[in-house]
Amino acid sequence: MEILLDLSRHCIETQAKKVYEQKLGLYFKAGPENRPLLEEHIELLKNFLESVDFGDLRARHPALSGNSPETAVLLANSGSSGFLVKVAGLDFTPLEKKAKL
Repeated sequence: MEILLDLSRHCIETQAKKVYEQKLGLYFKAGPENRPLLEEHIELLKNFLESVDFGDLRARHPALSGNSPETAVLLANSGSSGFLVKVAGLDFTPLEKKAKL
């Protein structure tokens, strides 16, 4: 499963929030046959938004800061963070947020 994130106007975090809200809206309008895929997308985006250190991700990879002609692809991954981001032919494994003390 992959989710496309347009980085032309927003950073990856803001665009992921926008796509999450869009998918939620579609879920409540969708018929039962379309809901399972939407549920998977919603869950992936929710976990991505809750667990990734976006400051670090944007700092290490400027294309993910927005105002870029690139489209990022978000994938579930069995790696340490559980996510893989592909942009401009490169693969990135985001770091998890650090626990607040």
